[in-house]
Amino acid sequence: IVWGSIDLVCILLTITMLVIETVPAYENHFKDPFEAPYKMAIYALDVTINLFFTLDLIVKFLSSSNRKRFFFNTMNIMDILAVSPFYVELAVFITTRGEPPPQFFALKVCRIVRVVRVLKLVRHSKQLTEVMEVVS
Repeated sequence: IVWGSIDLVCILLTITMLVIETVPAYENHFKDPFEAPYKMAIYALDVTINLFFTLDLIVKFLSSSNRKRFFFNTMNIMDILAVSPFYVELAVFITTRGEPPPQFFALKVCRIVRVVRVLKLVRHSKQLTEVMEVVS
Protein backbone atom coordinates (compact mmCIF):
# COMPACT_ATOMS: atom_id res chain seq x y z
CA ILE A 1 0.00 0.00 0.00
CA VAL A 2 2.95 2.36 0.69
CA TRP A 3 4.52 1.68 -2.72
CA GLY A 4 1.17 2.31 -4.44
CA SER A 5 0.75 5.58 -2.53
CA ILE A 6 4.23 6.75 -3.54
CA ASP A 7 3.45 5.77 -7.14
CA LEU A 8 0.23 7.78 -7.03
CA VAL A 9 1.98 10.85 -5.57
CA CYS A 10 4.72 10.63 -8.22
CA ILE A 11 2.12 10.38 -10.99
CA LEU A 12 0.24 13.41 -9.67
CA LEU A 13 3.48 15.41 -9.28
CA THR A 14 4.55 14.54 -12.82
CA ILE A 15 1.20 15.56 -14.25
CA THR A 16 1.27 18.81 -12.28
CA MET A 17 4.81 19.60 -13.45
CA LEU A 18 3.89 18.79 -17.05
CA VAL A 19 0.87 21.10 -16.94
CA ILE A 20 2.83 23.94 -15.29
CA GLU A 21 5.62 23.54 -17.84
CA THR A 22 3.18 24.23 -20.66
CA VAL A 23 2.10 27.57 -19.17
CA PRO A 24 4.12 30.26 -21.01
CA ALA A 25 4.76 32.26 -17.82
CA TYR A 26 6.41 29.25 -16.17
CA GLU A 27 8.05 27.36 -19.05
CA ASN A 28 11.39 29.11 -18.44
CA HIS A 29 11.49 27.65 -14.91
CA PHE A 30 12.00 24.20 -16.42
CA LYS A 31 14.90 25.16 -18.69
CA ASP A 32 18.60 25.16 -17.81
CA PRO A 33 18.45 23.57 -14.34
CA PHE A 34 21.96 24.75 -13.46
CA GLU A 35 21.01 28.42 -13.78
CA ALA A 36 19.33 28.86 -10.38
CA PRO A 37 18.89 26.79 -7.19
CA TYR A 38 15.11 26.53 -7.50
CA LYS A 39 15.51 25.22 -11.06
CA MET A 40 17.91 22.60 -9.76
CA ALA A 41 15.26 21.59 -7.18
CA ILE A 42 12.66 21.17 -9.94
CA TYR A 43 15.12 19.14 -11.99
CA ALA A 44 16.08 17.02 -8.96
CA LEU A 45 12.40 16.29 -8.33
CA ASP A 46 11.97 15.27 -11.99
CA VAL A 47 15.02 12.99 -11.82
CA THR A 48 13.85 11.44 -8.54
CA ILE A 49 10.40 10.73 -9.93
CA ASN A 50 11.84 9.19 -13.09
CA LEU A 51 14.19 7.03 -11.05
CA PHE A 52 11.25 5.86 -8.94
CA PHE A 53 9.26 4.94 -12.06
CA THR A 54 12.31 3.15 -13.48
CA LEU A 55 12.80 1.22 -10.25
CA ASP A 56 9.10 0.35 -10.24
CA LEU A 57 9.38 -0.96 -13.79
CA ILE A 58 12.51 -3.01 -13.00
CA VAL A 59 10.92 -4.53 -9.87
CA LYS A 60 7.80 -5.46 -11.83
CA PHE A 61 9.92 -7.00 -14.59
CA LEU A 62 12.10 -9.01 -12.19
CA SER A 63 9.10 -10.25 -10.23
CA SER A 64 7.14 -11.16 -13.36
CA SER A 65 6.45 -14.86 -13.71
CA ASN A 66 6.66 -14.63 -17.50
CA ARG A 67 9.20 -12.02 -18.60
CA LYS A 68 8.40 -12.45 -22.29
CA ARG A 69 4.72 -11.62 -21.71
CA PHE A 70 5.73 -8.68 -19.53
CA PHE A 71 6.33 -6.58 -22.65
CA PHE A 72 2.89 -7.36 -24.04
CA ASN A 73 1.00 -6.09 -20.98
CA THR A 74 -0.66 -2.75 -21.76
CA MET A 75 0.18 -1.17 -18.40
CA ASN A 76 3.83 -2.18 -18.72
CA ILE A 77 4.01 -0.71 -22.22
CA MET A 78 2.56 2.54 -20.86
CA ASP A 79 5.16 2.53 -18.08
CA ILE A 80 7.99 2.05 -20.59
CA LEU A 81 6.60 4.82 -22.82
CA ALA A 82 6.29 7.14 -19.83
CA VAL A 83 9.90 6.64 -18.70
CA SER A 84 11.63 6.59 -22.09
CA PRO A 85 11.54 10.36 -22.88
CA PHE A 86 13.57 11.09 -19.75
CA TYR A 87 16.35 8.74 -20.86
CA VAL A 88 16.28 9.97 -24.47
CA GLU A 89 16.66 13.55 -23.25
CA LEU A 90 19.41 12.49 -20.85
CA ALA A 91 21.32 10.72 -23.64
CA VAL A 92 21.06 13.77 -25.91
CA PHE A 93 22.09 16.06 -23.05
CA ILE A 94 25.18 13.94 -22.33
CA THR A 95 26.21 13.41 -25.96
CA THR A 96 25.83 17.09 -26.86
CA ARG A 97 27.40 18.35 -23.60
CA GLY A 98 24.19 20.08 -22.58
CA GLU A 99 23.59 22.02 -25.79
CA PRO A 100 21.61 19.98 -28.29
CA PRO A 101 21.72 21.22 -31.89
CA PRO A 102 18.59 22.94 -33.26
CA GLN A 103 17.43 19.84 -35.13
CA PHE A 104 16.95 18.12 -31.78
CA PHE A 105 14.05 20.47 -31.06
CA ALA A 106 11.81 17.60 -32.12
CA LEU A 107 13.03 15.81 -29.00
CA LYS A 108 10.64 17.95 -26.97
CA VAL A 109 7.81 16.15 -28.72
CA CYS A 110 8.91 13.01 -26.86
CA ARG A 111 7.91 14.71 -23.62
CA ILE A 112 4.28 14.42 -24.69
CA VAL A 113 4.61 10.68 -24.10
CA ARG A 114 4.78 11.53 -20.39
CA VAL A 115 1.05 12.18 -20.54
CA VAL A 116 0.79 8.40 -20.64
CA ARG A 117 1.33 8.54 -16.88
CA VAL A 118 -2.20 9.85 -16.55
CA LEU A 119 -3.33 6.45 -17.73
CA LYS A 120 -1.40 4.86 -14.87
CA LEU A 121 -3.99 6.41 -12.57
CA VAL A 122 -6.36 3.76 -13.85
CA ARG A 123 -4.45 1.16 -11.85
CA HIS A 124 -5.24 3.06 -8.64
CA SER A 125 -8.96 3.32 -9.15
CA LYS A 126 -11.39 0.42 -9.21
CA GLN A 127 -14.02 2.52 -10.99
CA LEU A 128 -11.59 3.63 -13.70
CA THR A 129 -10.45 0.03 -14.13
CA GLU A 130 -14.06 -1.06 -14.64
CA VAL A 131 -14.61 1.71 -17.20
CA MET A 132 -11.45 0.61 -19.07
CA GLU A 133 -12.71 -2.99 -19.11
CA VAL A 134 -16.09 -1.90 -20.47
CA VAL A 135 -14.49 0.28 -23.16
CA SER A 136 -12.06 -2.42 -24.29
